[in-house]
Amino acid sequence: MAEEENTNPESSESSENITETKSEEENTKQV
Repeated sequence: MAEEENTNPESSESSENITETKSEEENTKQV
């Protein structure tokens, strides 16, 4: 379980980065 807890924070950061990239792509398509 301890290992999973350590992986969770990293996954959260990755998800945030992916979300930011998707937002940028959406903005580019709209423009």
